[in-house]
Amino acid sequence: MIEYIYIIENTVSGKLYVGRTNNPKLRQRGHFSELRRGVHNNPKLQSSYNKHGEDAFSFSVVDACDGEAIREREQEWFDKFNRDTSILYNCHFQTHGGPIITGPLAEETKLKISEAIKDNTRKYIFSILDERYSDKASLRQLSDKYGVGINTICSYIPEWEVKTGLVMIANTQIEQTLERVERFIEDYDKGLANLSHAPKYGTTVQSIRKYCVSFDREPSEFKGDTFKQDAKQKALNAIQYMNDTGCSAAKAIRHCKSSATTFYKYLNQA
Repeated sequence: MIEYIYIIENTVSGKLYVGRTNNPKLRQRGHFSELRRGVHNNPKLQSSYNKHGEDAFSFSVVDACDGEAIREREQEWFDKFNRDTSILYNCHFQTHGGPIITGPLAEETKLKISEAIKDNTRKYIFSILDERYSDKASLRQLSDKYGVGINTICSYIPEWEVKTGLVMIANTQIEQTLERVERFIEDYDKGLANLSHAPKYGTTVQSIRKYCVSFDREPSEFKGDTFKQDAKQKALNAIQYMNDTGCSAAKAIRHCKSSATTFYKYLNQA
């Protein structure tokens, strides 16, 4: 059985939690479910989650091997970190049968650790892309098999193509989604669209936030309060229309595509 080494990283503070599992997706859901409920068995990780929020944390698989070698591989990862609580959430640094590691880390060592994580992640994703190219496996199958997000796999394709000199087979569904999100972002930047218009572009708010990173944008730029602002504006338009034409409230609500709840909320405030 294949087992995996994963890292939960606080992208705000740079601190890390190193773990191992035979089912990355299930383990990821388990961690974040416990963190959301405030019952995670790692108090340092829970405290940091409470402070920074879920958006500050990322989960990534950085290594994998068969079950017989996983202990040694896990120990290698612990060896990279020593016992430095300034960068690790782990409460202990002893894998099954492995020694306890001690000693602080210098800034130069921390940088090497960071680069090692990136390098191992790159090798891991490249092996997935090799499989996609050779076996024509779908991105969804690979994502489910290896516990890596589709967007993460796709983000490494350009680098993989440069390294191998090959051209990755296209994924029509992903490419079409990226095209829709790109069109939305272009109009969003021009002030011609907001999140409530996502369906008009054949996409969803979730897809916009997921794939906007492909266009050097941050998910936090596309916040949900745009819906509230849009709903408020429709309600105000309906109130103005009713006052200008003398029509009924119901007709004004239909004409301006407002919700009755929002309409009466702002009508009562007028």
